[in-house]
Amino acid sequence: MNSNMIGLINMREDHPLQEINDTRPLSTLPIGGKYRLIDFTLSNMVNAGIENVGLLLSSQSRSVLDHIRSGKEWGLAHKGDGLFYLPEERADIEHPVEGDISAYYKNLIFVQRAGKRYALLSGCDMVQNIDYDKVLHFHRHHNADVTLIYQQQKYDFDREGYVLTIDDVCPDRVTAIEAKPEVKAGDNLYQRGILIDCDVFQHCIRRAYA
Repeated sequence: MNSNMIGLINMREDHPLQEINDTRPLSTLPIGGKYRLIDFTLSNMVNAGIENVGLLLSSQSRSVLDHIRSGKEWGLAHKGDGLFYLPEERADIEHPVEGDISAYYKNLIFVQRAGKRYALLSGCDMVQNIDYDKVLHFHRHHNADVTLIYQQQKYDFDREGYVLTIDDVCPDRVTAIEAKPEVKAGDNLYQRGILIDCDVFQHCIRRAYA
């Protein structure tokens, strides 16, 4: 059980599917007629034993609230730890800024009050099943401050993404991150998942925001 970890799911993505998700977050698009994209990301965290999850919402998040509600379906509807909605502020909507640093900075109180050692940051645009217990074990074993989750691509596909460069001598160390318009077979595609020590996370966000 990862009771010493909080989860932060970032739903403030762009609108890659244009008209389909022009008025709703990508995270609430139906999958298989029954599920939504958020179901996979949220269930992945809960199944790993994470009991404290914050959802970084965009301005158009009614579909998120209607679908998740109190989080009871995931066992997150309880006092103390549980599910927390972290909405955009009016100033962020009227004067948007590029990137996610401002959103994380304005919600650092969530990280502070949780009092956990680790923070798991995730996007919400992929259907995937990640063993976060293994990620935490890797993180601790290497005494890392930050662990990035990636997958080596088996096939080429016409989609932009962030590709990691791994050190040849030390295969557990990332040396560069590059945004590519197309991802090729063999590329180490970043899966928008980060495990980071909460103290390091807060320090980095405050410094970047400043």
